[in-house]
Amino acid sequence: MSNMLRFHLSLWTVEPQIWRRLWISDRSTLAEFHTVLQVVMGWEDCHLHKFALRGRDYGIPDGEERITDEDPWKVGDERRVTLATLRLSVGETLEYLYDFGNMWHHSLLLEERTLERQPLSAPFCTDGARSGPPEDSGGDLGFEGLLAILADPADPEFAETREWLDHVRPGFSAEAFSASALNHELTHLAALGQLPSHKLA
Repeated sequence: MSNMLRFHLSLWTVEPQIWRRLWISDRSTLAEFHTVLQVVMGWEDCHLHKFALRGRDYGIPDGEERITDEDPWKVGDERRVTLATLRLSVGETLEYLYDFGNMWHHSLLLEERTLERQPLSAPFCTDGARSGPPEDSGGDLGFEGLLAILADPADPEFAETREWLDHVRPGFSAEAFSASALNHELTHLAALGQLPSHKLA
């Protein structure tokens, strides 16, 4: 029997806060969780990423090195580690870093654990606020500058910035958020086998 985990996801240092509340089965690997996070934040998986918990990193190890739990200095293979094996406690925070250049730090606070009662449980989002930043927008300071330009049509960089943004994220609005739209995408990708969707034992 598996559990559903409710996480509160928030992006560090960006104000007003960009956040999501989502549920996912603890049978999901960290690699699968990464895919879910990319969807709910609007990222495109263009850059490196890693998870961190209790002083250990998890991601895709370099080369073909053999990963063992006995060696805490090596990166844990996110493809082999499930959320259940992490044994997270309610109130504990898992960290997720995306794009080592822009340094988008996310906190994943475990808010609740409940028995998975549905015959098929795909990840889903219940709440949130604001759109995730576009790819390659320069980290928190770059994103702040981007929003300042977009707020002032008289800014000399407005037209160029708007053109770039329409190319990388058509229709972008910083305040836009729709849980139903995210869940439609999550359900579609789960049906295609691209996201975790676990039958109960």
